[in-house]
Amino acid sequence: MKLELTPRQSKAFHAAIDGSNRIIVFGGAIRGGKTYWLLLTITYLALEYEKSRWVIIRKSLPDLKRTTFPSYASILADGLTEYVQSIVTGK
Repeated sequence: MKLELTPRQSKAFHAAIDGSNRIIVFGGAIRGGKTYWLLLTITYLALEYEKSRWVIIRKSLPDLKRTTFPSYASILADGLTEYVQSIVTGK
């Protein structure tokens, strides 16, 4: 896999998965990697906790389609496709 986190993303990722933090605040400027970090973290946690359910909400559907969908497609293309099942196709 080619997934690489920045040092700040890595610190937040480890804070999210080690269980010592219930709330993690990750902010910054536009194009700072927040969506990428969130999607990668949620994907990891969803794989770690098999029956868990996760939701990502944006201000509007166009925002979700413009930002989140392409980011997640990029993450899947970097090697996670084999671990993620499509809700639509079941594959």
